[in-house]
Amino acid sequence: MAYKEKLSKIYANNELKSFFRSEIQEKTLSHAYIIEGAEGSGKYTLAKSVCADLAADERLSELIMQDMAPDVVTVAPEKDKRSIGIGAVRSIKQDAFIIPGELDFKAYIIKYSDLMTAQAQNALLKLLEEPPSYVYFFLLCENSSSLLPTVRSRAPVVRTQLLSPKELEKYLLNDSKNREKFRSLDEGALEHVINVSGGSVGRAEATLDSEEEGDPKKVAGLLELLCEKKRGQIHLFVNSLSSKREELSNFLESFMSALRDITAMKQSGDIQSLFGYASLIAPMAKKFTVAQLISCYDASYGAFCSLAANMNVNIVKASFSDALCRAVNR
Repeated sequence: MAYKEKLSKIYANNELKSFFRSEIQEKTLSHAYIIEGAEGSGKYTLAKSVCADLAADERLSELIMQDMAPDVVTVAPEKDKRSIGIGAVRSIKQDAFIIPGELDFKAYIIKYSDLMTAQAQNALLKLLEEPPSYVYFFLLCENSSSLLPTVRSRAPVVRTQLLSPKELEKYLLNDSKNREKFRSLDEGALEHVINVSGGSVGRAEATLDSEEEGDPKKVAGLLELLCEKKRGQIHLFVNSLSSKREELSNFLESFMSALRDITAMKQSGDIQSLFGYASLIAPMAKKFTVAQLISCYDASYGAFCSLAANMNVNIVKASFSDALCRAVNR
């Protein structure tokens, strides 16, 4: 069976695909790359596709793409931990000097490499400087500047690109694994998904599986309670939101997008379509003052940052609820 290249299946990012295709064909692939880009922009899929095309064997490449190839190891923060410690790097160093099994190489894909502690990065440095000839590293991060300069100097930095709204819509309706779900959305719902995803394929697809983020009616429901200044119901509503950190963060991002749209309409009479569902939120423009909208946005952004800082979710929700009540009672 002829091998089917996996890089060609990646949507957009054509320059990046051509770069890695050339590196593989000319056998000039570097021993390490830093792949930076927004969350959900395809960094992990890209790294796996490079490994699959390096293997150039249909059976083995499928195992790689399905995360079932023992010689391609994914490293990420352990559950409930916000960093990758030196223990994980020590495990890599021990494993790296063991000859690969089925493949001709070993690859280590480090997700959220910018969350490696300084100690872990320094421990990895020696391996980046003098790796076994058959070992490759892919360090994935949102911003490579978060890595130590010594680490950045050992690996070329490449960047994935977010899609334009038109590119993303085309992908979702035609090439996405969830295309049937996206095709079933009405115009307002599809616009909402595209807008809140910010050009990220992963974020757009995750919207369908997120109870909080994918429901603009929840956003509108909270806005209505804020308009009516129903303090008790505001507290109950916020408390009912998901206690899963990622889902609550997604809701907050959608809520902030809606607040930005309402503020734009109030100030200029025109919605900038960050949230979508203009007919749903347009009536809110007359019910808030600009000061209230800004204060609600500040409260939301504060809660979002607190979640990112790993604060207790229930404490964040309680603080968020109090801040919203203060915002609308200005």
